[in-house]
Amino acid sequence: MKLSELVNKYNFYDIGKTIIDLYPDQKENIDGYREALDWLQQNESDDSEFTISIEKVIDDYDGQLYHSVTGFKSNDVTPYALVFTDWSEWLGMDISDLTLSSYSEREIIAHCLYEMTFFGYSNDEIFNKSQELFGKYDSYRQ
Repeated sequence: MKLSELVNKYNFYDIGKTIIDLYPDQKENIDGYREALDWLQQNESDDSEFTISIEKVIDDYDGQLYHSVTGFKSNDVTPYALVFTDWSEWLGMDISDLTLSSYSEREIIAHCLYEMTFFGYSNDEIFNKSQELFGKYDSYRQ
């Protein structure tokens, strides 16, 4: 199942409630999540070589439980950060069978939205932030 299939199954009322249940500190940002979900529901997907995986992880530093959202390529065990990935590509990603059996569809959408919007609530904001960060990195390497 692709993320695009999931996001088109639910309205924001259902997803917004799930976001607040999972991330209570995000209540003040709920309008940003609404805008992000609207974008996802109104745009087409691009092909992606990644499969979304969500798993529970205990932080080594403070012992807190969090949900790690990563991407995997077929026949590769290396997890890839997806935070700066274009949202059209997110829509084209398959969701791993283990994730589908471990989380509800609403939880999957909520965790993906949280990851996707970590640096902003629009695809353009994410792109601009990635350019800002990677541009600084490239200037240090020269």
